[in-house]
Amino acid sequence: MKESFENPFFLNSCRRDFSLEKIFKSFNEKYFRGMLLQYKILIGSRCKNFSHLSAGYCSVSDRKIYLRSGVSKNGTLQTLMHEMVHAKLWWLTKNDHGKAFVNELRRVRKLGAPLSPLELDLSEGYEPPRLTRRNIENSIQDALFIEGLPKRQVPRYLEREFYEPIPRIRKVVDIKKGIQKVSTDMKTWAYFKNRKITRSLFLNLG
Repeated sequence: MKESFENPFFLNSCRRDFSLEKIFKSFNEKYFRGMLLQYKILIGSRCKNFSHLSAGYCSVSDRKIYLRSGVSKNGTLQTLMHEMVHAKLWWLTKNDHGKAFVNELRRVRKLGAPLSPLELDLSEGYEPPRLTRRNIENSIQDALFIEGLPKRQVPRYLEREFYEPIPRIRKVVDIKKGIQKVSTDMKTWAYFKNRKITRSLFLNLG
């Protein structure tokens, strides 16, 4: 059940894509020596995307890869490759983007696998933001007010943003308190902004 709540496609309408499953099989043979089990590929039209590197999700428990619709063909193949790397390393990385994940990106990149520009930066040694209180609070703000994620998905968003496990992030910032602080700060900012606009309109009308 936990994996369901982490899945941004959970409870959304998805359709199975058999053509992408054939591409999965081809990629599996070419880049993973056929080591991966076959996954069903599902396309979802409505989802919350809580990763700047991916528009998909790999559900290991039921062997399904979810991809977001409305993405270019190249973007879809790049996301599929990203999720296939997760499928290979699930037992080791638990869906994070640590050193093992980066090393696997480098390996498949050398074989010519389709990777997004951001993935290429990562495979060449891209450094995530420093794990500081300020950066974490900024990322919480992005998760809540830009990505529009529910609060329960913020920890997973931070994990993917910083490529660090959640327990290590919590050593820097209490995530629950961080969410409360950011929410309060944003409400206060919006209140004073609205008051400033209202006062300006009043003076202009006067």
